[in-house]
Amino acid sequence: MGIMIIPFISSLSDDVINAVPDSMRQGSLALGMTKGETIRDVVVPAAMPGIISASLLGMSRAMGKP
Repeated sequence: MGIMIIPFISSLSDDVINAVPDSMRQGSLALGMTKGETIRDVVVPAAMPGIISASLLGMSRAMGKP
């Protein structure tokens, strides 16, 4: 069952990461951050509540199925 929830969690996490405003990404790049630093220091922290929610939703969905 654990393998079956991975696409569910990754799909929701992808939506959350894409919902991070582009202005935040462009602002960090304008300040001299590399793309990797932008992802690590700006995008992931901004999307972390949504990623955690997707993980909890996926786990609760997996535990709820007999």
